[in-house]
Amino acid sequence: MKKFLTVTYFVLTILVVLAFSLFTAFNWKTVKPIIGEYFGQAENETPGNEPGKDENLTSAIEELNKLKEQLQEALNDNTTLQETIDNLKEQIKQLETQIEESQGNSLVTDFILNNDNLEIFNLNNKVYFSGVYLEGIYCLDETGFKQVYSQGIGWVNSSNNENYICLGSSSGDGVVIIKPDGSINLVSNTASNMNIYSANENAMLVVLGGNEISSNFQVLDLNTFELTNLNLDSNLFYNNVRLNNSLIVLSGMQEGLYLVDINEKTATLIYETGTNWSVQGGNDTNLYAFINDSNTLLGINTDTKTVTDTYSDEHSYYSVYQDEQGIDFQADDGITIVRFSFETGTFEKQNSFESIIAQVKQGTKTTLTYADFEGVTEIPSNAFEDCTALTSVEIPNTITSIGSYAFNRCTGLTSLTFQENSNLTEINTGAFSSCSNLTTLRIPASVTGIYISTFGGCSNLSEVIFEEGSQLQKLGASAFSGTKITEITLPGNLNTFQGLDNNEYLQTVTFTSDLVLHGNLNTWSTFDDCPALTTIYVPSASLEEFKTVLSEYADLFVGV
Repeated sequence: MKKFLTVTYFVLTILVVLAFSLFTAFNWKTVKPIIGEYFGQAENETPGNEPGKDENLTSAIEELNKLKEQLQEALNDNTTLQETIDNLKEQIKQLETQIEESQGNSLVTDFILNNDNLEIFNLNNKVYFSGVYLEGIYCLDETGFKQVYSQGIGWVNSSNNENYICLGSSSGDGVVIIKPDGSINLVSNTASNMNIYSANENAMLVVLGGNEISSNFQVLDLNTFELTNLNLDSNLFYNNVRLNNSLIVLSGMQEGLYLVDINEKTATLIYETGTNWSVQGGNDTNLYAFINDSNTLLGINTDTKTVTDTYSDEHSYYSVYQDEQGIDFQADDGITIVRFSFETGTFEKQNSFESIIAQVKQGTKTTLTYADFEGVTEIPSNAFEDCTALTSVEIPNTITSIGSYAFNRCTGLTSLTFQENSNLTEINTGAFSSCSNLTTLRIPASVTGIYISTFGGCSNLSEVIFEEGSQLQKLGASAFSGTKITEITLPGNLNTFQGLDNNEYLQTVTFTSDLVLHGNLNTWSTFDDCPALTTIYVPSASLEEFKTVLSEYADLFVGV
């Protein structure tokens, strides 16, 4: 077996080395040091160019011969390895073929080892190379490695869509297109330092000029390979381009925003005021934009080519939270929130509580006080779910209901406080489940219902106290599952009891009345998975009835 592992190690090593050196359609800057090390070359050394003279390839062949000898030895020693060794023999045969082919193509490794700042593109199963200091364009395909375009230097400003590669020269030699059939066409022989943006399968936006600010915006038609000048005003930032299907939004130092229709080869000024807009994403139809350090927000519909909505007030806004439906903008006061809907393309100012929810979700607000719930009577389901940065929550006496999973998995929560004279009646399913850092809990007397897994998974919760005069009537299954509670006294109004199941540490349970016997009592999993439970206290007058109804736990009942 030891020999077998040795064989496998050598074969895999050679496979990896040859994969790196023979197939180079990847980020060259990342793997160059690896290939250089394999060929025994430092970056400042020049490799040999004569085909068939690569000493390292010769060494690889010698290693293969050694492997074959070791394989034969392994076969002689252990015939049970026959199938595995046959597979390794096949891999060696493939390696020999690759080495034989590579000996006549050492130009590939010589080329990539001697050229920094390579750009690599794939098109129709061919790999194209260009570079900052490289003359022309090179290609690697099934026929070998060769130069396919000999004019120009530094074809690196590029855009690669599914059908074409568009390259611009950094030295002023123009723009070329590489087609799927491998032919290369010069579409412009002027300008340098351009940016090229792929918009769709029919056209691209080409920005010509040597500065970061340019008015020379052109559309390249991928059917005719002609350039059309858009004749836009100057002072447009070509690095502030946003693509959306066949439309492009441009902004810069001049007033307003331009919308470019790539298919129609036209540019339209859709908003005339404001400079230095930041144009952002949305969905396929609606984009949003805002002026840097300003109080104006803008919605753009690229189907109708119109501004859908604007919003501004005395605040400056910046984006803070995005989901699939829209994005929230937070004002400089840290509270006021405006939401942009990706579906409608409109802005909606949220009330202060929605703003607070957004801040907690973003992690910028870590505590909730009574004042934060002003004007709120119900905490919505999932409102603060997964807000792991939230550490403290104060529930005011104006809240009547806490929705399902409202604080689910708030693992940073260590303090939960209910205001005196609480009007809270329901704490719904999973409302505080998996709040693993809660340790104590005092439940208001006004609460009538605690439901399935409301505090389940609160793995450090060790004390639960029901306030005097508790009106609790319903306790759902697994309400305190997975906690460290050792004892609990259930209120006398309890008439629906589904269980205190899955409590590893629970030792003592006290029923202060027998209402559960005449209400809705779960008799089959009431105390399942409570291995430490030793005593269940019940009113003496109902002792025998408890033993009869919950006969599985009859030995645990004690009358008081």
